[in-house]
Amino acid sequence: MNMVSEPLPPAQPGSYKKPPVVEMIFSIRTAIPKPVDPAVFLDAVPKAFADTFTEPKMIHAFQSQVKMKADGTADHDTKSQLAGYRFVAPDNSFLAQYLVNGLTLNFLPPYSGYIPSLETFKAHWELYKRLTDGAPAVGLVLRYIDRIDIPRDGNDFSLSDYFAIAPPTLGLKAHNCYVQYSLNDDAQDIRARVIWSSLEDKPGHWSFALDTEATLDPANVSDEVDIWSEFTRLHHWCTHIFNESLTPKCKQLFQ
Repeated sequence: MNMVSEPLPPAQPGSYKKPPVVEMIFSIRTAIPKPVDPAVFLDAVPKAFADTFTEPKMIHAFQSQVKMKADGTADHDTKSQLAGYRFVAPDNSFLAQYLVNGLTLNFLPPYSGYIPSLETFKAHWELYKRLTDGAPAVGLVLRYIDRIDIPRDGNDFSLSDYFAIAPPTLGLKAHNCYVQYSLNDDAQDIRARVIWSSLEDKPGHWSFALDTEATLDPANVSDEVDIWSEFTRLHHWCTHIFNESLTPKCKQLFQ
């Protein structure tokens, strides 16, 4: 489903005692002026963030090409190239992906909040810039994945009691549901992808996911101040979408 939104009103960050976020992802895509050897990340990251990560894992980029021959058959050519490394915390609560074309950090439970996560990302970005000779940012992405478990009270419930984003199910139960919205906020140069879907139910609950990804692409930012203020703008935008997707009854689950 694609639709163009009206400019969103200024978003005010929400505050919940039990936020349902199960993963938050910061990502900066970069344009490397000259080739970068991924090996520069291998020793530097564990050294800069001692006792933070376990053994790194290689990340490969694959390129596949199909060529049609005169006899109608096809030749397949697949190439693999080292793109960077994934560094994972021992308790799997945090991982960093240092790539030749960008930096991505994934924060998982226990989630400490936007501000502490942003400060951690800043430290990693400083290292990434140093290792890539100041690679410029060309895209910013912020993504929230929320898990919403609704306690069962009987064998059925009304989706509209909890979700403003859920479509009518035409009398069917809300299992194996997947709805994706593409939102373009031209007033703020933000494009987003919002997914509402059902999950395997937690015992005694109805379970759903709300997955919101907001992108500035190209970011057109030239210094750190611009980058961090733009991330905060994306954070406010995602918070607005989260609040507008759920009803007050649903949000009571997080208080």
